[in-house]
This record gives sequence, C-alpha cells and structure tokens, in this order.
Amino acid sequence: MIALYIDYRLEKFEREIKYVFDFIFKTLGFEYKYVSKIPELKENDILFFYGLVPLSLQEAYFVAFRKIIFFVPFEADLYKPQKIGEELLKEYLREIRLSHPIPIFSKEKFKSPVNCSVENEIYYGVFNFDFFGNIFFHLSRIKNPKNEEQVNSQLAKYVRFPFVNSLLWILEQFIYEAVREKKEYYIFKKEFWPNAEKFAVVISHNIDKLQKWNFSGYLKSFVTDLFYIYKLKYFFRELFRKIKFLFTNMEEYWNFSLIEEMEREHHIKSTFFLGTENNAREDVDYNTEDVDLQEEISKILKSGKEISLLASYYSYKSDIHKKQKDRLLQITKENRCGVRQKDFKYDINFTPHLHNKHGFIYDSSLAYNDYSGFFNGIGFPFYVFVPTDSLQNRNVGHIRNCPEIPLTFSDETLKISRTEQVSFDDAKNIIDSLFQSVESVNGLLGFDFSLSNFADVLYDEKLFSRVLEKISGKHIFKATYREISDWWKLRNSVMFKEISKNKIEIYFPERTKNFTISFTGDGKFEISESELVSTEGNLIKFHNVPADTTFEITVYSGEKDR
Repeated sequence: MIALYIDYRLEKFEREIKYVFDFIFKTLGFEYKYVSKIPELKENDILFFYGLVPLSLQEAYFVAFRKIIFFVPFEADLYKPQKIGEELLKEYLREIRLSHPIPIFSKEKFKSPVNCSVENEIYYGVFNFDFFGNIFFHLSRIKNPKNEEQVNSQLAKYVRFPFVNSLLWILEQFIYEAVREKKEYYIFKKEFWPNAEKFAVVISHNIDKLQKWNFSGYLKSFVTDLFYIYKLKYFFRELFRKIKFLFTNMEEYWNFSLIEEMEREHHIKSTFFLGTENNAREDVDYNTEDVDLQEEISKILKSGKEISLLASYYSYKSDIHKKQKDRLLQITKENRCGVRQKDFKYDINFTPHLHNKHGFIYDSSLAYNDYSGFFNGIGFPFYVFVPTDSLQNRNVGHIRNCPEIPLTFSDETLKISRTEQVSFDDAKNIIDSLFQSVESVNGLLGFDFSLSNFADVLYDEKLFSRVLEKISGKHIFKATYREISDWWKLRNSVMFKEISKNKIEIYFPERTKNFTISFTGDGKFEISESELVSTEGNLIKFHNVPADTTFEITVYSGEKDR
C-alpha cells in the first residue's frame, strides 16, 4: 500500500496537498493511506515523504528501515497558480524529454527527475522537483472569463499531449521499478478501464443550432455574403446552399439521421447535449416543444444513447439550472443527467458550486474554445478544486459529487473565421496526434461533433468517419459520458484491504459487470476459484460481481506449485 507522510511544516497547504494526493493515487488505482508517525508503517508499505529538505540516506534508513521510500521536495509557489505571472513561469519552466517533452515548473534546474539508490536494504528515491506541486498547478489552473487567454503561452505547445497523464505514468514506473528491486514487495492496482483497455473514448454532439436560416435571416445573409464576394469559393458555395434551401426547404443543420447511421455502422453510442432554454440571443435556436425535435429525441433514447443538458449561455454564473434540468428530465424520463455549459463558459467561483448544488452527475465544460488538446494536460476525469477565496463558499475543498470530464477535441476549433477553416489534412493530423498521445500513457479522449458543423465544416462528416474508424473494433473502452462518470465513481469505490503481509481483500460495494486489477511483484498470487474471476498473466478479471462481495488474494514469494 502507498503510505503518505506530510511534513508538519506544510500544514498551511494540507487541504491542497490532500486534494492532489487523492487525484494521483485514485487515478493510478493504488490503495493509499496517510501516516502521521513512522511506526504506523506496515511491511509492504511504500512511503512517500513530502517535505522541505531531502532526507540523507542515513535519515531515510532510520525512517524506513528495509522499506521503499520516496522523498518529494515541496515548492510553495506551485500551490498559488493564479499568482504566478508569465515571467516567473518562463523562468521556472523545465522539460523532461520522453516520447514527448513534458513541462515541469521548478526553481532549480535538474538533469534527472528522480535519483534512486539501493543500499543497506533500503530503496530510496529522491525527486528533484516538486512532483505533487506540479500536478496541483495544472489541476487548479482553471480558466476564468475575466482571463480570455485560455492556453498559457508557456504551455500552448504541450497541450496536444496529456502531460499530466505522462507524469502519472512516470510515477507509476518508479513505483514498479522499486517493487521489482525489493523482491519481497508487491503491489496491486485497479486498471483504468473495465477490461484493462488501452484508453477510453467518449463522443458527444452539441445540439447548438438547428436553423441555418429563418425567413429574415435568409434575406439578410444575401447582403452579408456580398461583403465576401472576393472569397469566390466561399461566396458561390453559400449561394448554392441558399438556392438549394429555397427549392427543397431541407434544413442543413438537421443532421440526426446522418449521425445515427454513421454511429450504428460502428456500434458507437454517443451523448447528445440538448438545450432547454432560449431566452438569450446566445442560447439555442430551437424549442423542445417542437414535434419533429421530440421525435428525434425519442429515436436517440431508443437507440440507447444519452441526452444531457446543454446549459444556457449565462447559467455558468447564475442559479438558473434547476428549471432547465427539470425540463430535460421531463423530456428524457430519466432521473439524472450531466451538464455542459453553452460555449464552454466557466467561472471557478460559481460554476462548480452550481453544478454540485443541482445534482448533475458530471460536467463537461472544461475545454479550449479555439484550440484542440488536453485541457491543462489532463486526460482523465477529475474533481475540480475550489480555491479558498471562492465567492460561493470559502470552506469547500473540491467538488466531490460532480466529476469533470474534460473535452479534448471540438469541431468548433476547425473554424478559423467565417470564410476560412483548418485544412482537412491538418485536421486529420490533429486527430491522429491525439490518438497517438493518449495511447502511449492511457487516458480519456473526448470528441465533440456539433450537429450544425456537419454543414458548416466542409469535411466534418469525413473527419467524424475517421474518428469512428479509429476506435471501431479496437481494445478501447467506448462509452457515453454517463457511463464514464458511473465507471469512475464505481472504480473509486472498490477497495483493497491488507489483512496481513501476504493477504489482501478486494471489496466491491456495488454490482460490477467488469473490473480488472493487476499484480506487480516477484512472487505469485492466488485467488479462490470462482466463476466470477479469471486470470490472464498478471491480470485478475472480475465479471458480474454482486454488490457487497469480497475476494481474498494470497501472495506467495518466489515459486509455488499450483
């Protein structure tokens, strides 16, 4: 088990530190505990000591005799991300170079991220930068409407790669290396996805606009297009579309059937975000009372897909979600839903509190408006940290009931201007690089293809088809947003309990269809035979486990006859 010791001198930052510890070790799937005294350590514990001054080898030997210990130095500036300016970030920026460069913020320069030594029956690893502080920095640096620069200029070149995932991967590898070196050690891990998939993909469609033209807009658009007559390709394309609409009355934004056909071919279930309020000009342009729209909603639900709320434009800082949510649940006849803010509007001082207050099961509003990539380098669900100076509640640490599922790619980012778009080749390269990045370190890819953009982005259908082909038939966890949220909560609820040095229990509080854990160590493991369990190398797979079920696993050091 992972044991976490926090130097008493860091008490001022205890709330922030425990938040980042929760994110790191719950995401990695390792069981962990906090220790305040060294005698609390058990034989198989791996100690992380978080403090101001590194321990000498002799001190580490005294603290963790015959154990694995990692020391991580604390850097206070990283726990005040909103107060670090551009110049300081530029001064602190370092890189770890793996398959992709990983940004690290540190006052001190370093050659190697960790120095490890094995001596006198102790494995001692010393991080040369504040690993935990760097993770906190990225998790808590949430955009605010007052600051329109969403991608920090020092980090813009990195966000096509999930560098937070990569940092987690590095930590995991150092833990495994230590366990293999100390042969009497072992560790179990909850795999990221139900069947130990390489990564996960979730697909959504914002139902943002359903009318390209109404009568007055149709006439005005002729005048507007005259200003772009010098863009001949754009001008004649729009002219042809208007003539086609005039004679057929076919609405170009009504692309429900197209999406259904494409997803059915690839056996994909997606999430649609539906708006239920249109009081402001920036809101959706349709009414949920529309009979044709209700028919489409019925088809979506019958196909097993999900519909969640596209909250109105100004709701990100106004307490008006209840009416919108109630209307959506009335339409879908469900008792719960997730939320995404219109145009990804988000204010850390208001939005997470409002989502939590109204009982949304997840939020998917954190995304770059004009850039595709991993939001703050994060490619996993996480819980938003609320700063102590939050206007809503000064005592809240992080929102525990509403996980954030960040969006990686939106086809809105393909539109450069009214007349220009990213080239199809560049768009393909973006998609390909996102897949390659997440496959190397595991994580979650979120794609949004809005209904209106199947008309407005010339190659949107081809690009969406490319995404579907990339995930079809592969060892990838494909799910709706609700399924991702439910899985993440279920995964966190499954617990390891150490009974003795060589025995652990794994407890399932809820009914679980599929679940996988992995074993790392020099010995062998044995689990009681059951139709609910199968093994595959170092993996233990559980199937259709009833609620309130416990399994016992025994670990034997060295060889054992089976």
